[in-house]
Amino acid sequence: MVGLTDEGKKLFENLLPEHRKEIEETYGILSDEERRELIRIFEKNLKIFRINNLMEKLKIARYKNREYKKIKKLEENKMSKNSIINRRII
Repeated sequence: MVGLTDEGKKLFENLLPEHRKEIEETYGILSDEERRELIRIFEKNLKIFRINNLMEKLKIARYKNREYKKIKKLEENKMSKNSIINRRII
């Protein structure tokens, strides 16, 4: 489990009011409707990011699976060749 130390919690608590103030100053010019629209867009982008992240993980998994199959096939071919060589020697 990951957590904050007591010192980290104090730092967070000290920074949070300033952060909220900066957000209010930045987005305070927006109407309530504009804020809702911005949140909707952020949420949509977050979903897109999560989907893209999942797709990237799937691509990596497929690549690793293909590489694993290639290595396994090479090992099987090597074992098969060794078997043929051993039969010739005997």
